[in-house]
Amino acid sequence: MRSIRRILIVGSIWAGLEAIILVLSVLHLGTVQGLTTTKPSDSLLGPSTLLFSPYSFGPVPNFPIAWLILLIALISGTVLADPGETVKATGLATFTGILAALLFVSLLGIPFPGAVSQADAQAAFFGFLASPLFLMGMVGGILGSAIGGWIVPSLRGRPW
Repeated sequence: MRSIRRILIVGSIWAGLEAIILVLSVLHLGTVQGLTTTKPSDSLLGPSTLLFSPYSFGPVPNFPIAWLILLIALISGTVLADPGETVKATGLATFTGILAALLFVSLLGIPFPGAVSQADAQAAFFGFLASPLFLMGMVGGILGSAIGGWIVPSLRGRPW
């Protein structure tokens, strides 16, 4: 029971952070593309433009958003310190985070620049991001669970 509670707590926090990052990315996509252009955006068709292109939020220097997702997954995996729990939390966080971001963008009517059909643009954008976000979560989460479950106890002199 304690394991399920930990998975739900960490997975929910992870999903919330992921949803916030995705919504900020959609907002940033609109400001980068410019609201005066009418041509379709190439960013709607490929997640690589979102995950690996640099973004700047205020005083923070430019960084690819994939590193943020990887960092959140790494911290979450370290907190859970168990590969099995981390895999379950990754699935929960990816599904819930993408769904929450999609609903938030849809309900607030945040426009995708240059898109003729906003519903199709939202479905394509978040649909293409599901696999890379899950893979980034798996890599970061498993690495974090290795750090939290094996490396940290070894440094403290306790066997794992």
